[in-house]
Amino acid sequence: YSNPCPVSFSPVLVAPPGKNDTQEYIQRYIETNKNNHRDTIRAWIKNQGVLELDFIEILSLKSDSNFMYLHHALPAIAKGQYDDLSLNDFPIGLKDYYDRHWKRMNMQDKSKEIEIFVLFILLKNNESPTVKIITNAIKGTANFPELEELDIKRILESWVEFLTKKMIQGEARYSIYHASFADFLTKTKDEVAENRKIFKSVIQGISKSTYGNMDELIGL
Repeated sequence: YSNPCPVSFSPVLVAPPGKNDTQEYIQRYIETNKNNHRDTIRAWIKNQGVLELDFIEILSLKSDSNFMYLHHALPAIAKGQYDDLSLNDFPIGLKDYYDRHWKRMNMQDKSKEIEIFVLFILLKNNESPTVKIITNAIKGTANFPELEELDIKRILESWVEFLTKKMIQGEARYSIYHASFADFLTKTKDEVAENRKIFKSVIQGISKSTYGNMDELIGL
């Protein structure tokens, strides 16, 4: 097939012969996805000026044949989160995807403190916390006395592709979806070191019998 508007990409990306498993995964996602994602992702591909087959091949290469990369990237594309990014500029590999997503979410900004606390609470726990537990743990500090459960729900929704939600005895409980993202958060702790005093206050509001020693995790 020919591409009327070829997209260039890094020469280090070498396509394997034939259609591999990740290419088949992408194709199935496009063809069978519900909630109108099929139409929105095809519209995104069209706006990129590439054929669907080219998109499948290039995204597979960008993913480094990692299904977790595609688990995050495909829903993000379908939801319009990457409307401002060209296919050529997509991150290469899962680690790069996490790094770029962290930056795109502007997580270095001081206004993102609560989001960071939520993610780190989820990172180190023995029992998946509820929205109420997370809210009370953070609200208990002098820094966020007016925090509401709705604020936490919105944060959790914004990270939905990275989390697992389970209903236990009628309550929604949350945890980190995959170990690779947990590893990324652990390695990111140095970037939020300036917040360690606030972290300490948050941790004091959490039962250590439930969440373990978070002091060790974030280097307090």
